[in-house]
Amino acid sequence: MSVQPRPVVPWLPSLLALGVCALATTAQVAIQHHLDLTPRARALEHPDVPAYPAALISGLGRRRTAADIQWIRATEYVGNETFNEVGRPALGPLLRLVVRLDPDFKEVYYLGGLALSNETAYIEDANEIFRLGEEQFPDEWSMPFMRGANHLLVQADLERAVEAWQKTSKIPGAPTYLPQLVARLMTSEGRCLDALMTVRQFLETASPEARAPYMQRERYIRWECAMQELEKASALFQEKHGRPPASVDELRESGLVQLYFDHPFGGRWVVTETGAIRSEPPLPRLKFRKPTPGVLPPPEEQDEPSRPVPHDGTR
Repeated sequence: MSVQPRPVVPWLPSLLALGVCALATTAQVAIQHHLDLTPRARALEHPDVPAYPAALISGLGRRRTAADIQWIRATEYVGNETFNEVGRPALGPLLRLVVRLDPDFKEVYYLGGLALSNETAYIEDANEIFRLGEEQFPDEWSMPFMRGANHLLVQADLERAVEAWQKTSKIPGAPTYLPQLVARLMTSEGRCLDALMTVRQFLETASPEARAPYMQRERYIRWECAMQELEKASALFQEKHGRPPASVDELRESGLVQLYFDHPFGGRWVVTETGAIRSEPPLPRLKFRKPTPGVLPPPEEQDEPSRPVPHDGTR
């Protein structure tokens, strides 16, 4: 009795060939991207986040496929009730892994950064995701804008907020009010010349319709700069002479005034008996109240938007 040969399953050779191709592709990509963990790859590690090589293998060597898989995991973290226990500490490393696998995955930078921004403890992870997005998409203004919001409202870091929003204001399509906000922040930090330069740079390229409020803002910044400089000089004068200056002229003649502006609104500067500097007519100071990190003030205590400034020296 002859034994009939076992029939070959018709799809088996194709499946084996597919498997060999997948393994070969994975090996090739792994070699190209250095399977030995670099310092950056090690920094991405987390107990619940796969290493870069493992993530590549999960996508059969295809970086975008691997990025999609890890992005799905990230979205599951955010929407899962165990987010408090596992997702929060893992989300930052996982998002960094996603954008390393696929740097052009724009939604990850914005949405991932927003998700992390909700947690004060992980705000620097959010800022890093936004910063990576800025590097990859330099023409996208939303990411440096959101990073600036984190610096100001969550971390109360005016200097870093100014840096982020100054960068944002130079990107086409950014909110037109940003140069004014940046100038106000700079002025409140004592950086008057930087504030003036910011507004004047905007004036050089602004349309005629947009110039008017910025020209008024430039005058107001000059007024605030003069107030700050005269106040500083008056304090130095009193420390040196043991008495307040008799007038602004005496203060200027002392050589202690490094930066002087005539009153931009046609008024004058007055030195009081105690050495304080007063503007006539009086105007509200151009200050920005520094928030408590992670705590927004109630609406009635928040800084008012820029108040109208008189054009002719009258209130």
